[in-house]
Amino acid sequence: MAFKPSHHLLSKKRFAPFFWIQFLGAFNDNTYKNALLLFFTYQLAALLPFSPELMVTIASGLFILPFFLFSTIAGQLADKLEKTQLIRVLKVTELVVMILGFVGFYIKSAMLLMVVLVLMGVQSAFFGPIKYSILPLVLKPTELLGGNALVSGGTFLAILLGTIVGGLGIALDHGIWVIGLITVGVSLLGIGLSAIMPLTNHSMSSIKVSLNVPKDIYHLLKQGARSRGIILSILGLCWFWIAGATFLAQLPIYAANIMNANEEVVTIFLTLFSVGIAVGSIACNRLFEGRLSGRPIWCSMVAIAIFMIDFSWVSYSLTPNPSVFGFNQFWNYEGAFRLSMDLFVVAISGGFLTVPLLTWLQTSATDENRSRMVALNNISNSFAMVMASLWVVLMYSMGFSVIDVFAVLGCLGIVIAGVYYWVLRTISF
Repeated sequence: MAFKPSHHLLSKKRFAPFFWIQFLGAFNDNTYKNALLLFFTYQLAALLPFSPELMVTIASGLFILPFFLFSTIAGQLADKLEKTQLIRVLKVTELVVMILGFVGFYIKSAMLLMVVLVLMGVQSAFFGPIKYSILPLVLKPTELLGGNALVSGGTFLAILLGTIVGGLGIALDHGIWVIGLITVGVSLLGIGLSAIMPLTNHSMSSIKVSLNVPKDIYHLLKQGARSRGIILSILGLCWFWIAGATFLAQLPIYAANIMNANEEVVTIFLTLFSVGIAVGSIACNRLFEGRLSGRPIWCSMVAIAIFMIDFSWVSYSLTPNPSVFGFNQFWNYEGAFRLSMDLFVVAISGGFLTVPLLTWLQTSATDENRSRMVALNNISNSFAMVMASLWVVLMYSMGFSVIDVFAVLGCLGIVIAGVYYWVLRTISF
């Protein structure tokens, strides 16, 4: 059978509604989050109980917290219940949360806005196990790599668009109404798409839902450890999120302290990274024609490490611009092109890394436990990102710079790529 590019799936009813549901969900999350962070920083600073910087840090932590608390329950429910029906419930929940978010903006209540952020995290935590466990049920084996490519690339583009729309929208004269109409409208569109999404007709009603989170995480770890494919794919994805999330989180500090650049330059970096992930995801499926292979995994790890090290190498020789600069002056800045290419290649390699790892995770799990294995991956990724954040704080406290952080990440990446090469050469897939 001739290979078909992944975009043909966007015309299939069994895939297209779900793709746009998850795309719009990621867009809404990031529209609200970025609008909230800027609202705290510029419009609500005088009314906040803590400094805007501390509130932003607390907000980031509160969004991740539900992934630790609810992912095990979410995985059990996603395996137990019919996934399409569960998505419909979650989309209605999203609408209610977005309406509460609009009320929080309107009455300028920091407490309500933070509560809404937590509720968004809870909703995302429950949607997470469905997001990737549903694909093997609606796609053919030869389509799975392409489906993951579309979902992974689409998610990062949605994050980019949501971040930009949230930042620009809240800054308008009637920004609260703009953000409210966008988030509520997108939620309604998601509900409409979920209504036309076909049922998967797959459920495991015999599964008993447990609320003992520590015990459930332990059992998931035992279950996942029985499969070399599951544990290796999760560890690989943890490394991607350690490197990628740390890189993205530190780019504003890098732009301000190393380059003396404003938020427009940070947006350039974010755009390069998001587009690069999407390009790498689609290119991976096209290059390997839908066949799962271990080659892009360790090759991508090597590329991420090398170009992250080069990004650091160039940065050590840079001097801050005499005055703060933005988009128009960026391309005249010393080393701008090389830095941009390094970042873009790191992102493309990230797309080549995540797509086969996600596909490997899905095919290593069974229909009966796939959602719980995806939940285990979400918990592991969240834990890895928190540990990475603590490591960065420790490096800063010891006097290291943001460039040092990037350099250490790159060197660590070389070691991890070597270990993965040694392991993957003994596995045939």
